Amino acid sequence: MLRRTPICPLGLALALAAALPAAAGAAEGRSSGGAEIQAVDSLMDVYREAREADPKLRGRRAEFAALRDDRREALGGLLPSLSASVDISRIQRDQLRATTSFTSDDIQEEDISRDYTQEQYQLNLTQPLLDLPAWHRWQGQDRRADAGQAELEARRQQLIYDVAKAYLDVLGAQSRVALKRSELEQVQAQRERIEALYEEGEATASERAEVRARYDQVRAELLRAQGEVATAREALTALTDEPHERLAGLRPDAELPSVAPEARQRWSQRAVTGNPNVVAARARTEAEQRKARAAHAERYPKINLTGGFTRYDDFDGTRFGRNLEDWSVGVQVRMPLYEGGAMRARASSAEHRSARQAQELERARRKARQEVRSAYEGLMSGRSEIEAFRLAVRSAERTIEAMREEVQAGTRTVTDLLEAQRKRFEAGHSLAEARHQYLLDILALRRAAGHLGVEDVRVLDELFSAGASGEVLARRP
Repeated sequence: MLRRTPICPLGLALALAAALPAAAGAAEGRSSGGAEIQAVDSLMDVYREAREADPKLRGRRAEFAALRDDRREALGGLLPSLSASVDISRIQRDQLRATTSFTSDDIQEEDISRDYTQEQYQLNLTQPLLDLPAWHRWQGQDRRADAGQAELEARRQQLIYDVAKAYLDVLGAQSRVALKRSELEQVQAQRERIEALYEEGEATASERAEVRARYDQVRAELLRAQGEVATAREALTALTDEPHERLAGLRPDAELPSVAPEARQRWSQRAVTGNPNVVAARARTEAEQRKARAAHAERYPKINLTGGFTRYDDFDGTRFGRNLEDWSVGVQVRMPLYEGGAMRARASSAEHRSARQAQELERARRKARQEVRSAYEGLMSGRSEIEAFRLAVRSAERTIEAMREEVQAGTRTVTDLLEAQRKRFEAGHSLAEARHQYLLDILALRRAAGHLGVEDVRVLDELFSAGASGEVLARRP
């Protein structure tokens, strides 16, 4: 889905701070015949492309499919197995046979020659009745498949965050470029004014030099900002394998989602149970425990129900030929007695690996709680920071207006005015970055709790287009 961003002129610094990326992208689309609306890539567009192109996500899908096959293979150890064999041989036999008669004890030799076909058909059925190692192996593979599914979900959620971060990084870099261009235009206007005053003898050489130096500095900063835009775009391209020249900007009037200060404990509890990395670590721990149980169960007997059918045929019309059919049903019991200490070593090794995986689970839990705390603290301070930068932008605007009058009155220099303008642009850029970081903290909080999904991308995407309150992003766990 392509979203279209209307062309709008640059306004006050507040609008510059929040909407310049979209406005700058639209301004580039002006043609000689008039204003032309240019299509831009929305956040949802970029995420859909990344979802199809991400090699890590594709790799996780393949791994999960393999783990499901492994689970089915392990289940086969508990189900009946049926095998068939066929042996057909052409045999030429010369046999010397010793015989005796009823009338004489003398041994006589009988030379027998046979040329015949020997056929043997077998059908064997085995049904495990008691096989504890096979049972635990199947349970362990089932938990490994669950871990693979959780790891796939973790990658999906991480991809959402990565796409949003790369997307907002591009917007932030574009915002700085637009601000630097505006600042350069204002410095250029002041430079031309000072040059004219200097020619008339109403400006000093130092004022002229200071304005020129400021112009060169802003121009260098603009070039560096343009390089940062290229770098940010490359990072976004790496996720989708496609270039993205125009992106929708965050609307200046977008209502950012909020999180209740008292909800921190609930988010933390949800992270311990719902974070996909924690879920995967828990499933792997249970799988290792099952592996240890399977190793201990190897010392117990295995009982199988067996059945079979055998047909043997080498009948060639002589008295030596046979034609047999056998049916059999039985119970097979097998129990290992001693394997040189191998069983004990396998059980001990499995126990140690289970203990190691338990520590990995604890590490995943701590990391999830730490991610919740970091994101939550960022959100709590982010609101105040955004409001502070808004006030800073307004104050800078008022300062510039007052300083222009003082410059005309001769009580302030042009250098003071340029410095005030620089502070206004820096405050505007800081406001844009604070808004972007606040949205990333929202996504990080939901990712830590295992709640980040496509619906969050859609709601976030609406903050860049036709108004949305972002209530889905801020809903309680």
